[in-house]
Amino acid sequence: MAFAEYYNADKGRVTAMMDEISGSLYKKAAEMFDRHFMGDSSRKDTFSIKNEIRQKLQLIVDYTSDHDLAWNVVERQGKYLYLCFSGNYMFWTTDFCELIELPDYDAMSMSEIRGLIGEDAVGSFLPAEMGTLSINRVNEEKDALSEKKKQMERLKDDINYARTEGLKEINDQIQKLKDELYEKKQAMLAELREKEAALLAQVEQMNKQIYMMESEIYAIRSYSGETVELRRIRNGKKADKEAPLIINQKLMYLDEDLARIISIYQNEISHQFSLFSEAVAGCEEVFESFCPQERCLTFFRLSRNASYRWYNGKTHMYETEDLIHGKKMGFLLRDGENAYIGWLDESWRVDKGGEPVPVTFTENLLYKPGETEERELADDESLSDSDSTNTMLSRAFAMSVVQGILDNRGLLNFPEKVSVTRPGLYIRFNYATGWIMDDRFGDFATLVDNLNKRTRVKDQILVCYNKTYSLVGRGEADRVHDCEVPEGLNQVNFLEADEYGHCNIYVSAEKAYSACGATANVLCRDNEYINITYMNSIWLKYYVQTKKLGKYAEDYAKMVKHFKRAIEVITEREAEEMAYIKKYYPDADQIPEWQVLLSHWKLNHHIRFINDFQAKRIAKYLEAGNYEENAHLFEKEELYNVDSTAGGTYQRTQFGWVRKGWVEKPDPEGFGRESAYYYDNFYLNDYDTNVKYSNDAIKEQAEKNAVVIAKDLPKLEARVPERMKKDEEKLTLVANHVMEFLAAHGVRVSDLTEESRETVLILDNAANKITFKLADDLNKEERQSFFVKAEGRYEPYIIQSECWKLAYYDHVQRCYDKVLHDAKMIIHKRFMNDTKGVRNE
Repeated sequence: MAFAEYYNADKGRVTAMMDEISGSLYKKAAEMFDRHFMGDSSRKDTFSIKNEIRQKLQLIVDYTSDHDLAWNVVERQGKYLYLCFSGNYMFWTTDFCELIELPDYDAMSMSEIRGLIGEDAVGSFLPAEMGTLSINRVNEEKDALSEKKKQMERLKDDINYARTEGLKEINDQIQKLKDELYEKKQAMLAELREKEAALLAQVEQMNKQIYMMESEIYAIRSYSGETVELRRIRNGKKADKEAPLIINQKLMYLDEDLARIISIYQNEISHQFSLFSEAVAGCEEVFESFCPQERCLTFFRLSRNASYRWYNGKTHMYETEDLIHGKKMGFLLRDGENAYIGWLDESWRVDKGGEPVPVTFTENLLYKPGETEERELADDESLSDSDSTNTMLSRAFAMSVVQGILDNRGLLNFPEKVSVTRPGLYIRFNYATGWIMDDRFGDFATLVDNLNKRTRVKDQILVCYNKTYSLVGRGEADRVHDCEVPEGLNQVNFLEADEYGHCNIYVSAEKAYSACGATANVLCRDNEYINITYMNSIWLKYYVQTKKLGKYAEDYAKMVKHFKRAIEVITEREAEEMAYIKKYYPDADQIPEWQVLLSHWKLNHHIRFINDFQAKRIAKYLEAGNYEENAHLFEKEELYNVDSTAGGTYQRTQFGWVRKGWVEKPDPEGFGRESAYYYDNFYLNDYDTNVKYSNDAIKEQAEKNAVVIAKDLPKLEARVPERMKKDEEKLTLVANHVMEFLAAHGVRVSDLTEESRETVLILDNAANKITFKLADDLNKEERQSFFVKAEGRYEPYIIQSECWKLAYYDHVQRCYDKVLHDAKMIIHKRFMNDTKGVRNE
């Protein structure tokens, strides 16, 4: 076949042909030619006609040629044809066939058509009056009738919507009456709202009066002892009556502070005693911890945020207290060897919704002069709804209870009457800021983050939680579904670092259903383990005492037992290491905080385990007395500190054309400060960017959008200069910040990567400067370069209008984002390779 030979394996010819055709012709051509390996230029048969189609085509062509039969032309596009013969459809070209023009019967009358074959040749089905008609004529008349029908439909709509003469006048009169009715209603409603506001103000004033009276009554009840459960729990010698009563500032939490101060497992104390009062009475350590002064007052709660469940079996102390006292505030009052425990009411009133309002406050019972956490009420917040007011009153109720106990029960004797709210000779406030302000070792999260960067295979870790569900392994294969990692000591089995230097650590876990003891690597996330390889007991005890966990964990009570277990393991290891060292320096354990010095030495010399050889080195180091430190271990890697800049602050903004118009919104990936500028949105009314799937819908919406753009775009272009001025002010702030950031962190323009150079910004290596050109200063080549970069990001009509300048400024800020991100990665790599914190390669 000449057709097949002509196109066979001719890639250029077939490609050109496919670009010229569409629709059904394109589909049929694509079926005939094998274009599957279009991108593989090495295949010579890429565009050959498929064998099965060639055979079928050859058979039909031979048959039609032998019997002098013709194909029907279904569709034609230029020289390309869509043919049909006996239900078989083929793609063809006029180069390889002869076109036979058939008479245009649609244009001929019925009489003319019958004249071609003779009047008596075939009987007619048509009445005589249709002899003068033709199909084209009937179609024209039908189109005329259709147009009349459309006119009637439009007239019907005009009548329905009162757009015709006469009806429009009546409709306008009705609309005018509606407007008058609306204005009248609004005026009446405004008057009613004023009266209602005055009424509500009176009601709110009465509510405040009731609230104040309820508060006063409850304070009196507190003073008289009606709201407190009080009993003696220790007996003995009283303190000297001259001894002052120390009122401790900090509220204590049983599940945190028992473990923190006593440094024992919570279970050990909670299972030994049924109630906290029994623990105070029967355990001297508990008594001295919660009542450290000879005469003192300490408030406490069961827990900051934990909840406890109790079962039918033996309950521990926290579950019992939760059942009996719940979220009540408690206090301990000590007088020498005597101690009293009291519990306040759980709530003091019922709010408007019928819910009890708790007697509660957090952290501080009292404040230093000039310090307060109370805040002003919001405009829509009533006095009785304020958490701040309730906290303040709760403290007042608590102090009223204590004042009533001192005045009415005679539990403590003083030379004169005292007031617990006013410090003096016999009342003193302990603001307890000493241990709270201790920041020698920073917070635990920062230390862990810096130590984890030095994690290596075989490091000893303490897994903090039983990992049994939602385990994550490596790769796509799910090999950890039958694994379990119990809490306790473990070892790093595999490391996988990402591009930012963060290492994912994996431990080995045995598969439960493996007959041969197969294992799989299970991911341990940062807050699920503690790397104790470089850790020492002094650091951990510091975090136990100060509660400085940082962002490592929110629930201190749940972390204490893990710290205690880590301290036990590390203390045992330190004893073994010191035994080695003392063989070469017997007085090594007399050096203050030698455990910390040992950790620093290990870090600086990349030593993870102490043997006899390393012990000799350490002994010489300790004996020399020239100790090394790693202060950066407790410093955060600050890369994202953004300060206000002269003229205002700013943030990364992203511009996009959506259905409701040009919108500016914060971009969380960019600058993280509140914008100093707010721009009015640009609107293209009724402009639609929704995805359309049919050709007709696309064409219809494109026509509608063209009308919208033609109407609204000139209005937007008129506002461009004002918007440009604000953008240029913001970009000046951005440029200054980026240059200040580079200078503050010692990053030069020449240090930046090629990614930062792919921008419209001007990078001057010699002057170590980055700047940008104003939109109006761009030359033709620079403007064209931006248009290439903007392709696909901004709509074409934006680039083709004056709005391109705003898109350009948006692009400039994106470029500055790239530079800033690039600089941060450079700083991060330097931090990782710092000589003080060099990683053990």
